[in-house]
Amino acid sequence: MVDTYPLMQRELLKKLQLNGLIIHILDHVYDGIIIASKDTTVVYVNPAYARILGISPEKLIGQKLSLIEPNAKALSVFKDGKPIIDKHSYIETLKAEVRFTSLPLPSSKEIYGVITILTSIRWNENEPKGVNYEQLVTEYLTDELLLREPLPPEFDALTGNDKEFKKSLHRANRASKTDLPILMRGDSGTGKELLAQAICKVSNRSQYPIVEINCAAIPDTLLEAELFGYEKGAFTGANQQGKRGLFEVANNGTIFLDEIGDISLSMQAKLLRVLQQSEFKRLGGIKNIKVNVRVISATNKNLEELLRKGGFREDIYYRLNTISISLPPLCQRGSDIELLIEHFVELFNEKYHKEIKLSKRTIQLLKAYSWPGNVRELKNVIEYAIIMTDTDIVKQEHLPQYLVTNKDENRTELFSGLSYNTNDQEGAFLERILKSIEAEAIKQAIERTRNKTEAIRLLGMSRRAFYYKLRKYNEEGLG
Repeated sequence: MVDTYPLMQRELLKKLQLNGLIIHILDHVYDGIIIASKDTTVVYVNPAYARILGISPEKLIGQKLSLIEPNAKALSVFKDGKPIIDKHSYIETLKAEVRFTSLPLPSSKEIYGVITILTSIRWNENEPKGVNYEQLVTEYLTDELLLREPLPPEFDALTGNDKEFKKSLHRANRASKTDLPILMRGDSGTGKELLAQAICKVSNRSQYPIVEINCAAIPDTLLEAELFGYEKGAFTGANQQGKRGLFEVANNGTIFLDEIGDISLSMQAKLLRVLQQSEFKRLGGIKNIKVNVRVISATNKNLEELLRKGGFREDIYYRLNTISISLPPLCQRGSDIELLIEHFVELFNEKYHKEIKLSKRTIQLLKAYSWPGNVRELKNVIEYAIIMTDTDIVKQEHLPQYLVTNKDENRTELFSGLSYNTNDQEGAFLERILKSIEAEAIKQAIERTRNKTEAIRLLGMSRRAFYYKLRKYNEEGLG
């Protein structure tokens, strides 16, 4: 269909960053889709839109949307750039009520057009039904808009180009403009504390205190005193003047409760009151103390699983989980490892007044490692290597021993079942080795992500190739 468009229209589609694959997908969805350039010229209409309107695409393409439908609510998106999500409207030319979504198409600097996704409310019973493409397209474009928002410099400490990681940063930036509680999820070492600090620095409360506490590191009896303070003589050994709690210290600011999934049920009940009513009593006190505090919490635990097992209260879960932001583990950010290596090498070269580089083999070894300790572990390894090397190049022997041992053990295990056969044709032994490596990579990707879609993304393979090789290696006993 695109090939029949005038050259001008195809150039506009290219400018709108819509490639052939996307156009092919849009051509086959059941919702009506129309795309107009910045001056409201219609540059694309899919068959479903033409069917709903009862008019051929050729009669719409090249026309001004403002002339076709002067009262179209989508025209407002051209003016203010604000999306319209899932609204009902009466289309005069269609003489029908429709449900529609209109989204701006972003470029690196400006909005180049608008896409409108249209669904007739009065579907014909014979109309084909399929996947909710409107939702898929809306989610895709919403993510693209989100990722094009500039991040403030306070987020620079969180390095990475992985799409899911960047989406988390952008969501955090948006959330920072509110006072709603934020729950950050992710394995230890993924950067939750750094992200909390960035949120605090750009929030409306940045001029007020930022108080951090690791809930897992303090026993319950002491945690209550730390959070809420105590009156003089509240317990043996207490300070005779009493002590302010961290919620008091953080008044008008932010408190960061790290490892929130590790606190006991009794402590959760005490924390709930301050979350619900913004007040508490000091340990041994009778006076209610009012506070105005924004709460950010973080956990590496599966809170939903804890809920099911009765290890976490439902009421406090919903209080903390108003805005949820997840940080992916480093093993799912393979493309970011080399970028982070460069970042930490530069950081520690400056810190220790050195000019050290990593050998290519060292970088390959670091990229092949699974990083169970995530970014924190990678940072520690780079610092260790730069301190320990007495040359200008970090080599394999300068790395912590467990990294080298891990590599050798993996290699031994991988090739333990392979032996050279004198009857092998030329290159057959190498082919068997490569197959084993690829099969092991697929197996490990599935084990690490526990999700085949995520495994495909991690491996950088097409879905078709992934399932073909998975089936093939299973049949050959390599999977």
